[in-house]
Amino acid sequence: MRAAGSHMASETMEPPRTPWRRCVPLLLALMLPAPVGAQTPAERAESERLIAQAVVHYRAGRVAEALAKFRAGEPHAADRAGVRYNIGRCLQALERPKSALEVFESIRDMAGVRPDLLARVDQRIAEVEERWFGALAVSCDGAGAEVRVTSMPGRTWPCPATVTRVAAGLLTVSGVTVDGRTARRSVRLAPGEVAPIELAFPPPPSSARVNPPERAERPPDGGPGIAGYIEPTSPSAAPLVMMIAGGLVAVGGGISLGIASAQFDDASALHTDYEAATAPGDAERLRGQAEDALDSGETARVLGYGLIGVGGAALIAGVIWAAGQPSTDTAVRWVPAGNGVALRGAW
Repeated sequence: MRAAGSHMASETMEPPRTPWRRCVPLLLALMLPAPVGAQTPAERAESERLIAQAVVHYRAGRVAEALAKFRAGEPHAADRAGVRYNIGRCLQALERPKSALEVFESIRDMAGVRPDLLARVDQRIAEVEERWFGALAVSCDGAGAEVRVTSMPGRTWPCPATVTRVAAGLLTVSGVTVDGRTARRSVRLAPGEVAPIELAFPPPPSSARVNPPERAERPPDGGPGIAGYIEPTSPSAAPLVMMIAGGLVAVGGGISLGIASAQFDDASALHTDYEAATAPGDAERLRGQAEDALDSGETARVLGYGLIGVGGAALIAGVIWAAGQPSTDTAVRWVPAGNGVALRGAW
């Protein structure tokens, strides 16, 4: 009673207010927004309780339970950066390196973090990178190439490139040049390793090569000129192979038709013997043989026509393909053109 009384005696008495004056402060309190990040004592107490439970779980080796408690208690914690650091440690212990790095790096973006905590964050990041990640030093022999890594989809680097934080293990590095040439290398990256990768691209499509001029001569129009020669690329042998294969298939079809004709002749002879047979057993046997020969002949005939059709189609396709091959007549002539010379002819 004495304490209550002294508390009450210490309070400053206020002048009596009219009813409308009592309503104004209440209306202003309802109209003003609550401060951002404000926490009630109950929320703060609940956060401290969850964090204390998380510490107990972590020390007992129940890292997954500790992670869940730390995450639940972080939003209303007094030291959010410290709680987030513990979340990163749990993720690191659970061998979730990518998530741990994201958490540790997010602490760097928080305001008012203690320097000693930032130093520990940098140390943890270095530990995670050394244990689970490596780097690639990629070089290319193609200008303007872009590099991709299979374990890091959606990202590209201009070559040459140093790709950091690459998950250790078996991976493939690929590249593509501006003209569409590709190269690919597979490598097993060890943790903490910086692996050199050289991507060797195939040479670009070769254009016609012009031999040096051999002799000077007068062009048809009477002006000075130099004879030259453009070395052609070798024609493809595929059309010839197709024509040969088509001819062989067609020959096989002809042989099959010959077999069919012989089977039909045998069937006709057996049928004649069947009609002339007098014994019932011989008649049935000859009839069955005649029917078998007829069926075999029909099968051989269908097969023969089919082979002839396929072979003929291959022959025609090979002829058309060969007709489309570039001409091997590549003699050309150097002729004056403006301030220099040009080529005249076909190649």
